[in-house]
Amino acid sequence: MSVELDRERSAENKMIVVLAHHWDSEARMLVERWARYGASLMTPADLSSSGWSYRVPDLGATKMVVSQETICSADVVGVYTRIPAIVGSDVYHIALEDRAYVVAEMNAFLLALLTSINCRVINRPTANTLSGPNWRQEQWLALASKLGIPVAPVCHGVQYDVASSSPRQEDILSFRESITLTLLDGRSFTSADQVLTRRAYSLAQAAHVDLLSVTFARSDDEFILLNADPWPVLTEEIVEAMPPYFFEWSSLLEQAGTA
Repeated sequence: MSVELDRERSAENKMIVVLAHHWDSEARMLVERWARYGASLMTPADLSSSGWSYRVPDLGATKMVVSQETICSADVVGVYTRIPAIVGSDVYHIALEDRAYVVAEMNAFLLALLTSINCRVINRPTANTLSGPNWRQEQWLALASKLGIPVAPVCHGVQYDVASSSPRQEDILSFRESITLTLLDGRSFTSADQVLTRRAYSLAQAAHVDLLSVTFARSDDEFILLNADPWPVLTEEIVEAMPPYFFEWSSLLEQAGTA
């Protein structure tokens, strides 16, 4: 999709919402980088502002407050969620005795909103987090094993250096050769063997996530899965690829509506 078309859509009030904590400097950087796409920052403080209206079943008429401005959810082409959950420190403006209740209500509301909003969301919420599955290493490995992906054995324990009372790096790094693949909607941003790319993609599909990093390590003659993370480090390539990914889905919806 051309930059000219992106700018045209921004002029039509289309926008990307970055949901993040107010102290998230990387989120603010993304909003600045994506300014030409109409990006805006939504923080937990926006949830306390007047102007919200959650409409069921007419979800397209839902009103949202983003950066203290009321918008229509139908104008949102994508949401990038950088908050696993709202916590008490996010609602410092709420009376202390009411914070636990307010936090629970905000998390429940965002779960409903991010699940139902008709645009791409990276990553969709699950029952225990607002952005993708909040899984331990063992859960990722269990899913991979079910998919037929070779996985690393997990052994819990830390050996300490007697002199420094700190973990010994050579004991932690059991594998000397590893590779991490980061995928967005199946597109890999890491040069790797096609077999590893297909395995990483199948894991992302099974976990129902759009953005995922997957780490493999060499064991004897093959690479085995070490871990996966739905919160990968954002490289320059990924930052540039995310806005077109959002707008592509919006364009497909509009084409379907006029067909």
